[in-house]
Amino acid sequence: MHPEGSAASSKALGRTVLDMKIAVNFSILVSQKEFVHRYCQHREEEPWLPMMTSACPSWD
Repeated sequence: MHPEGSAASSKALGRTVLDMKIAVNFSILVSQKEFVHRYCQHREEEPWLPMMTSACPSWD
């Protein structure tokens, strides 16, 4: 039948399955905008602060 844990088996059980690709892309765009803003606002006398994220583009 369906591989265990797949979207098809979840749908067969009547569960709702959502595609998160659009949300992931939106999250990456927002992070990119924040990085560009921070880069443009940086002053030489201030130290660089790290920018951390929980989204990894390679996990797509």
